[in-house]
Amino acid sequence: MQTSVRQALADNDYPGRGLLVTRTPADGLCIVYFMTGRSAASRERVLVLDGDSLYARPRGVTEHDPLRHYRAASAGPDWCVVGNGDQVDTVITNLATMGPAQAVQGIEYEPDPPLRTPRITVVAPRTAGGPVLIAGSRASVLTPEQTYVSTVTVNDVAVGSGVLTTTYLSADRQVLATHQAPAEVTVAAADAQELLDLVWSSLADDLRVAAAVIRPTATEPLAADLLRSA
Repeated sequence: MQTSVRQALADNDYPGRGLLVTRTPADGLCIVYFMTGRSAASRERVLVLDGDSLYARPRGVTEHDPLRHYRAASAGPDWCVVGNGDQVDTVITNLATMGPAQAVQGIEYEPDPPLRTPRITVVAPRTAGGPVLIAGSRASVLTPEQTYVSTVTVNDVAVGSGVLTTTYLSADRQVLATHQAPAEVTVAAADAQELLDLVWSSLADDLRVAAAVIRPTATEPLAADLLRSA
């Protein structure tokens, strides 16, 4: 049975942070990064475009929190890297000497027990037609102190389809699991702007924090008009 991205997010009412890899007719390959939050500190964040990078930053002056404030996306000459933490910096460094599958190895989940929030990352080539890597560093179900790094390679995501990965699987806004695999979803969006509107409107009004669309194969993958904050 097919599930739309809107339904998938409705069924998972507190997804934490998420990544959606999809393709639109007008803008080609797109990556949506979105953040939701329950605490005041999590909700008081915005996505800020600075050069060829996108940062999750606090709205006002506050102490730096590495679990909440980080580079969320970077557009280099060869790769776009998008993720929910400082592993983005690590992957960027690793890509200088190794391929994407090796670049995401060794990344641990966040040090926030008992949640053990996963690190989720997408590595996409700047050239059209190349495979996209979706990685998750998640706590083992049987031995939670151990991190398992899993990867999914998407060779050619079709228009109207997508792969969605989130940090949390929740019901009634309570986290049930953090080890769920990426899920295939249908995506009805003609272009990047419509895609941003679709994902934003699918998140709970009082939990959504920020979202952005990154277009890896565009001349300018990161654009100010493709950012949204609550």
